[in-house]
Amino acid sequence: MTYESSYGTARLLAKLISFFGWIVLAGSIIAGITIFSVSERSDPTIIAAGIGSAVGGFLSGVMLIATGQITRAVIDTADFNGEMLALLKTGIKTVPLSHSEPVTSLDPVVR
Repeated sequence: MTYESSYGTARLLAKLISFFGWIVLAGSIIAGITIFSVSERSDPTIIAAGIGSAVGGFLSGVMLIATGQITRAVIDTADFNGEMLALLKTGIKTVPLSHSEPVTSLDPVVR
């Protein structure tokens, strides 16, 4: 029995959310640079609103990127758990663990 992920659409949406976040982040940085370059000729109220918008866009972009990455981490966790379940259903008797001896049985250890 092999495991096949059923989260293809969710993985694609997570990538799109992160991509959109990078676009928002880059746009807010460009807007911030543009606001500082024209600050000598503009009204201080307009400059403050522009800086506020640039900071808000920056934070929104970071949050979108983080949301996409967290979503991908959750999907990866679900996939890894599905793989483990598929292995358990096949009756595996040895599970190699990193940096330790392999477990020879999946029976719980009672102490």
